[in-house]
Amino acid sequence: MGARALLKMIFVDNFVHGDLHPGNILIRFNDNEHILRGVHKAPKADSIVKRGVEFMRSLLNLRSAPRIRFTDSPDLEDEPTLVLLDTGIAISETQKNLNNLKSLFRSVVEKRGYDVGKLLLTQSPFQQCENPEKFCRQVEKLVLKARSEKSLRTLNISALLSEMFTIVAEHKVELDSAFTTVILSVMVLEGFGRSLDPDLDLFQCARPYLLNVFV
Repeated sequence: MGARALLKMIFVDNFVHGDLHPGNILIRFNDNEHILRGVHKAPKADSIVKRGVEFMRSLLNLRSAPRIRFTDSPDLEDEPTLVLLDTGIAISETQKNLNNLKSLFRSVVEKRGYDVGKLLLTQSPFQQCENPEKFCRQVEKLVLKARSEKSLRTLNISALLSEMFTIVAEHKVELDSAFTTVILSVMVLEGFGRSLDPDLDLFQCARPYLLNVFV
Protein backbone atom coordinates (compact mmCIF):
# COMPACT_ATOMS: atom_id res chain seq x y z
CA MET A 1 0.00 0.00 0.00
CA GLY A 2 2.79 2.43 0.91
CA ALA A 3 4.75 1.68 -2.26
CA ARG A 4 1.68 2.11 -4.45
CA ALA A 5 0.77 5.36 -2.68
CA LEU A 6 4.20 6.88 -3.34
CA LEU A 7 4.34 5.74 -6.96
CA LYS A 8 0.83 7.02 -7.67
CA MET A 9 1.74 10.37 -6.12
CA ILE A 10 4.82 10.69 -8.31
CA PHE A 11 3.68 9.35 -11.67
CA VAL A 12 -0.09 9.93 -11.67
CA ASP A 13 -0.86 12.83 -9.32
CA ASN A 14 2.43 14.72 -9.78
CA PHE A 15 2.57 15.38 -6.05
CA VAL A 16 5.78 14.47 -4.24
CA HIS A 17 5.80 14.30 -0.44
CA GLY A 18 9.29 15.38 0.60
CA ASP A 19 9.22 14.12 4.19
CA LEU A 20 7.68 10.66 4.00
CA HIS A 21 9.19 9.01 7.08
CA PRO A 22 7.25 6.45 9.19
CA GLY A 23 6.17 9.15 11.65
CA ASN A 24 4.16 10.77 8.86
CA ILE A 25 2.41 7.54 7.88
CA LEU A 26 -0.62 6.35 9.83
CA ILE A 27 -3.10 3.52 9.46
CA ARG A 28 -6.65 4.77 9.99
CA PHE A 29 -9.28 2.20 10.83
CA ASN A 30 -12.41 3.20 8.96
CA ASP A 31 -14.81 2.51 11.81
CA ASN A 32 -14.33 5.98 13.31
CA GLU A 33 -16.54 5.23 16.31
CA HIS A 34 -14.07 2.63 17.51
CA ILE A 35 -10.74 4.26 16.66
CA LEU A 36 -10.07 5.93 20.00
CA ARG A 37 -11.81 3.26 22.01
CA GLY A 38 -9.80 0.53 20.33
CA VAL A 39 -6.50 2.32 20.76
CA HIS A 40 -6.91 3.31 24.39
CA LYS A 41 -8.56 0.21 25.83
CA ALA A 42 -6.41 -2.77 26.72
CA PRO A 43 -6.07 -5.46 25.54
CA LYS A 44 -7.53 -4.38 22.20
CA ALA A 45 -4.63 -2.04 21.46
CA ASP A 46 -2.16 -4.90 21.05
CA SER A 47 -4.55 -6.71 18.76
CA ILE A 48 -5.12 -3.62 16.62
CA VAL A 49 -1.41 -2.91 16.24
CA LYS A 50 -0.71 -6.56 15.39
CA ARG A 51 -3.43 -6.58 12.75
CA GLY A 52 -2.16 -3.30 11.34
CA VAL A 53 1.35 -4.70 10.92
CA GLU A 54 0.01 -7.89 9.32
CA PHE A 55 -2.08 -5.82 6.95
CA MET A 56 0.89 -3.68 5.87
CA ARG A 57 3.03 -6.78 5.36
CA SER A 58 0.40 -8.39 3.17
CA LEU A 59 0.10 -5.31 0.97
CA LEU A 60 3.84 -4.80 0.63
CA ASN A 61 4.30 -8.43 -0.39
CA LEU A 62 2.75 -7.84 -3.81
CA ARG A 63 3.68 -11.24 -5.25
CA SER A 64 1.84 -13.84 -3.24
CA ALA A 65 0.53 -12.69 0.13
CA PRO A 66 -3.23 -13.00 0.65
CA ARG A 67 -5.21 -9.87 1.25
CA ILE A 68 -6.04 -9.57 4.93
CA ARG A 69 -9.44 -8.35 6.07
CA PHE A 70 -10.48 -7.39 9.56
CA THR A 71 -13.81 -9.22 9.52
CA ASP A 72 -12.84 -11.37 12.50
CA SER A 73 -12.77 -8.31 14.75
CA PRO A 74 -16.06 -7.06 16.20
CA ASP A 75 -14.76 -3.49 16.14
CA LEU A 76 -12.98 -3.45 12.77
CA GLU A 77 -15.13 -4.61 9.90
CA ASP A 78 -13.44 -2.60 7.13
CA GLU A 79 -9.88 -2.51 5.88
CA PRO A 80 -7.88 0.48 7.11
CA THR A 81 -6.85 3.53 5.09
CA LEU A 82 -3.29 4.79 4.70
CA VAL A 83 -3.02 8.41 5.90
CA LEU A 84 -0.05 10.63 4.97
CA LEU A 85 0.63 13.57 7.31
CA ASP A 86 2.65 16.80 7.19
CA THR A 87 2.59 17.78 3.52
CA GLY A 88 4.39 21.05 4.23
CA ILE A 89 7.38 19.77 2.27
CA ALA A 90 5.79 18.80 -1.03
CA ILE A 91 6.36 19.70 -4.65
CA SER A 92 4.76 19.31 -8.05
CA GLU A 93 7.09 18.86 -11.01
CA THR A 94 6.91 20.77 -14.26
CA GLN A 95 5.71 18.63 -17.13
CA LYS A 96 9.26 18.52 -18.51
CA ASN A 97 10.74 17.37 -15.21
CA LEU A 98 7.95 14.85 -14.73
CA ASN A 99 8.60 13.35 -18.16
CA ASN A 100 12.34 13.16 -17.41
CA LEU A 101 11.62 11.48 -14.10
CA LYS A 102 9.40 8.91 -15.78
CA SER A 103 12.09 8.27 -18.37
CA LEU A 104 14.66 7.79 -15.63
CA PHE A 105 12.56 5.27 -13.70
CA ARG A 106 11.57 3.42 -16.85
CA SER A 107 15.21 3.12 -17.91
CA VAL A 108 16.04 1.63 -14.50
CA VAL A 109 13.11 -0.80 -14.66
CA GLU A 110 14.16 -1.91 -18.16
CA LYS A 111 17.83 -2.22 -17.10
CA ARG A 112 19.03 0.47 -19.51
CA GLY A 113 21.66 1.87 -17.19
CA TYR A 114 23.67 3.64 -19.87
CA ASP A 115 20.57 5.66 -20.79
CA VAL A 116 20.16 6.58 -17.13
CA GLY A 117 23.67 8.01 -17.16
CA LYS A 118 23.00 10.01 -20.32
CA LEU A 119 19.77 11.37 -18.88
CA LEU A 120 21.51 12.48 -15.69
CA LEU A 121 24.12 14.28 -17.78
CA THR A 122 21.73 16.01 -20.16
CA GLN A 123 19.36 17.09 -17.40
CA SER A 124 22.05 18.27 -15.00
CA PRO A 125 21.69 22.01 -14.23
CA PHE A 126 25.48 22.20 -13.96
CA GLN A 127 28.14 19.64 -14.76
CA GLN A 128 31.86 19.53 -15.51
CA CYS A 129 32.13 15.85 -16.39
CA GLU A 130 35.46 15.23 -18.12
CA ASN A 131 34.70 11.63 -19.06
CA PRO A 132 30.99 11.19 -19.95
CA GLU A 133 31.60 7.67 -21.27
CA LYS A 134 33.11 6.51 -17.97
CA PHE A 135 30.30 8.18 -16.04
CA CYS A 136 27.60 6.46 -18.09
CA ARG A 137 29.36 3.08 -17.78
CA GLN A 138 29.58 3.43 -14.01
CA VAL A 139 25.89 4.28 -13.82
CA GLU A 140 25.12 1.35 -16.12
CA LYS A 141 27.02 -1.04 -13.85
CA LEU A 142 25.15 0.30 -10.83
CA VAL A 143 21.75 -0.12 -12.48
CA LEU A 144 22.53 -3.69 -13.55
CA LYS A 145 23.56 -4.44 -9.98
CA ALA A 146 20.28 -3.01 -8.73
CA ARG A 147 18.15 -4.96 -11.18
CA SER A 148 19.89 -8.30 -10.71
CA GLU A 149 17.38 -10.90 -9.53
CA LYS A 150 20.12 -12.68 -7.58
CA SER A 151 20.78 -9.66 -5.40
CA LEU A 152 17.20 -8.43 -5.07
CA ARG A 153 16.53 -9.80 -1.60
CA THR A 154 19.75 -8.38 -0.14
CA LEU A 155 19.73 -5.17 -2.18
CA ASN A 156 19.67 -1.97 -0.15
CA ILE A 157 18.31 0.80 -2.34
CA SER A 158 19.44 3.45 0.13
CA ALA A 159 23.04 2.21 -0.10
CA LEU A 160 22.68 1.99 -3.87
CA LEU A 161 21.53 5.60 -4.12
CA SER A 162 24.34 6.67 -1.82
CA GLU A 163 26.73 5.03 -4.28
CA MET A 164 25.03 6.99 -7.05
CA PHE A 165 25.63 10.24 -5.17
CA THR A 166 29.31 9.27 -4.89
CA ILE A 167 29.54 8.73 -8.65
CA VAL A 168 27.92 12.06 -9.55
CA ALA A 169 30.17 13.87 -7.05
CA GLU A 170 33.28 12.19 -8.47
CA HIS A 171 32.38 13.26 -12.00
CA LYS A 172 31.13 16.72 -10.96
CA VAL A 173 27.60 16.14 -12.19
CA GLU A 174 24.97 18.09 -10.27
CA LEU A 175 21.66 16.25 -10.00
CA ASP A 176 18.47 17.94 -11.08
CA SER A 177 16.45 18.93 -7.99
CA ALA A 178 13.46 17.09 -9.48
CA PHE A 179 15.43 13.84 -9.24
CA THR A 180 16.91 14.57 -5.81
CA THR A 181 13.57 15.14 -4.06
CA VAL A 182 12.10 11.92 -5.38
CA ILE A 183 15.29 9.96 -4.65
CA LEU A 184 15.18 11.01 -1.00
CA SER A 185 11.53 10.00 -0.72
CA VAL A 186 12.31 6.63 -2.28
CA MET A 187 15.21 6.09 0.12
CA VAL A 188 13.00 6.64 3.17
CA LEU A 189 10.14 4.50 1.86
CA GLU A 190 12.51 1.71 0.84
CA GLY A 191 13.94 1.48 4.33
CA PHE A 192 10.48 1.35 5.89
CA GLY A 193 9.11 -1.08 3.30
CA ARG A 194 12.02 -3.51 3.52
CA SER A 195 11.58 -3.72 7.30
CA LEU A 196 8.12 -5.19 6.59
CA ASP A 197 8.93 -7.15 3.44
CA PRO A 198 12.59 -7.95 2.59
CA ASP A 199 11.51 -8.94 -0.95
CA LEU A 200 9.96 -5.56 -1.78
CA ASP A 201 11.03 -4.47 -5.29
CA LEU A 202 10.10 -0.82 -5.59
CA PHE A 203 11.20 -0.58 -9.22
CA GLN A 204 9.05 -3.55 -10.18
CA CYS A 205 6.14 -1.95 -8.36
CA ALA A 206 6.63 1.11 -10.55
CA ARG A 207 6.28 -0.82 -13.82
CA PRO A 208 2.44 -0.62 -14.12
CA TYR A 209 2.49 3.14 -13.54
CA LEU A 210 5.23 3.67 -16.11
CA LEU A 211 3.56 1.45 -18.71
CA ASN A 212 0.24 3.22 -18.25
CA VAL A 213 1.95 6.55 -18.70
CA PHE A 214 3.80 5.66 -21.89
CA VAL A 215 1.09 3.66 -23.67
